[in-house]
Amino acid sequence: KAELSKTVGKPDFSLGHKIELKSLEPATTYRLELQSRDAYSNLSTEEIQSFSTTKDVAVPKISQVRTEMTVFPGQQDKVQVLVFWNTDEPATSQVLFTEGHSKNKRDGKFTSSSEVEPSLKTNHAVIITKWLPGSMYSFQVISKDAFGNEGSSEEFTTITPQKKENVIDLIIDNFTKTFGWTKNLGI
Repeated sequence: KAELSKTVGKPDFSLGHKIELKSLEPATTYRLELQSRDAYSNLSTEEIQSFSTTKDVAVPKISQVRTEMTVFPGQQDKVQVLVFWNTDEPATSQVLFTEGHSKNKRDGKFTSSSEVEPSLKTNHAVIITKWLPGSMYSFQVISKDAFGNEGSSEEFTTITPQKKENVIDLIIDNFTKTFGWTKNLGI
């Protein structure tokens, strides 16, 4: 890897010095040289023993998982599900899911997933349009940081909403079930 150099410092004069090094790359060895200049422009230099940063092995911590669902009526009603969550570091976004409760499946696995959203962020939102109205789904969110460390949430189970019938539909349905006379009207 090519050597790069950066200079960090403060222009003020003091007897005690403290500089914070930020944005160091993980799993990288650094060579550090300290320089100080007095009020008369005399320069003092000291090379410090090299040091290495550690590799990032921490998985993204997932929190505040929540959903919002909307039924879109049509020839076949569809449900749009928005799944939101936060991570403590920038990471990708993906939702694993299965219809029913995943613990009832023979292998206990999720059968489907959303596409991986590769952009790294801490506030995540995934849209799912494959869920059916009035059905139970189990899901889990997954996030990977820039170093491939994968964090996952606990498993959640939810029931999707159904299309709400208006009052007239309910009255006609009730009359049909009770008297059967609306069948001849073609309703």
